Amino acid sequence: LNKDIMLGTALIDMYCNCGDLSNARKVFNTCHHRDMVLWAALVSGYAQHGMYKEARQTIDKMQSEGLQMNDVCFLELISACSHEGYVDEGYSLFSSMSRLYEIRPRLEHYTCMIDLLGHVGMLDEAGNVKRIIRDDAISWISLLTACKRNGNIELGRVCFDQVVKIEPENAIAYALMSAMYNDAGMEINAAALEEISSKLPRDT
Repeated sequence: LNKDIMLGTALIDMYCNCGDLSNARKVFNTCHHRDMVLWAALVSGYAQHGMYKEARQTIDKMQSEGLQMNDVCFLELISACSHEGYVDEGYSLFSSMSRLYEIRPRLEHYTCMIDLLGHVGMLDEAGNVKRIIRDDAISWISLLTACKRNGNIELGRVCFDQVVKIEPENAIAYALMSAMYNDAGMEINAAALEEISSKLPRDT
C-alpha cells in the first residue's frame, strides 16, 4: 500500500513538473488509497501552474473524503492565488488558518502573502505584512521583487539595504536592485551595484 502511494506521488510530481496536469490527474484518479501527501502533490501541481480553481476543487474533494487542510495546503492555495492575483481569496485563506483551523502561519505563508500583494501592486499592504515577521532575507527579497515589478525605487532601496545587512553577498538582491535602477534610467547607480556584484563569490 505504501509503495503504491509513493509511486503515485512520484508520478504525479513528475507530470506536474512537466506541466502535464491532465496525466497527473489521471494517475491520481487511479490511486484508490490516498493519503495527505498524495493529495498535496496534486494540489501543489495545480498551484505551481496558477490553477487556483482546480487546486481549490481538489482541496474541497479531499475534505469531503475526511481529510482536513494542513499548513501545506494553505501555502499551496495562497501561492495559486498569488499567480492569479486573487487578493480577497488569499486574504480569506490566510485569516482562516488560525481563526478556523487553529494553524499558526509560518514564515512561508507570510512571504507568500507578500508575493500576492506585491503582484497586484499593493506595496503598502505588503510592507505591513513584512513588518509582522522577523527580518529574514527571503521575505525582504519577495518585497524587493514586488518593488522591481512596480518600479518603486524608494521602498526597493530599503529592501535591498535590509537584505545585504543580513546576507551581504546575496547576488539576487544586487541583480534586482541594479535592474530596477536600469529600468528607471539610473545607469550610474546600476553600474555601481553591478561592479560590486561582479566581485561577489560565485557558487561552484
